Amino acid sequence: MAQKEIRDDVAADALEILDTRLNLPLTTYLEACTHCGLCAEACHLYRADPADKHIPCFKADKVRKVYQRYRTPTGRAVPWLLGLSDLDEETLDDWVEPVFQCTMCRRCSIECPLGIDNAAMIATARAILLLLYVPLGKIYHMLLFFVSRALFGLQFGRRGVLQHDLPISY
Repeated sequence: MAQKEIRDDVAADALEILDTRLNLPLTTYLEACTHCGLCAEACHLYRADPADKHIPCFKADKVRKVYQRYRTPTGRAVPWLLGLSDLDEETLDDWVEPVFQCTMCRRCSIECPLGIDNAAMIATARAILLLLYVPLGKIYHMLLFFVSRALFGLQFGRRGVLQHDLPISY
């Protein structure tokens, strides 16, 4: 199991990081998403594995729910009405896989009818995870996987032979 280092005031620290990154475009993105799902068809992760965790707007919901819970009047007054919960260790632990699987290619923002940049929200979630919550084992293994895929995985064919060594026929 990965070692976790986390401070007691998780929500306060996460909000501090969110507030440093919060600007007018990011606030607009957080408020405007209607969860229409058009971004899902543009996402290569979703097309490879059509699970809800790969839909870009649901990945961005991780930051959106923190914003709604702590920065909107309704979220502060009646969070249970919106289905919002407090930010804690378990919530951040659930963020790691979907947030770091996103390649931030911004295909979803091209497909979005409102022009919402989900990559900006994913970048904010990554900042919160990397600066506040450090599940070193999980992040290390995910980064190692993606780096090894980028360096070696894309160069190999099905049988493990380098693709440029295969005979080319036209």
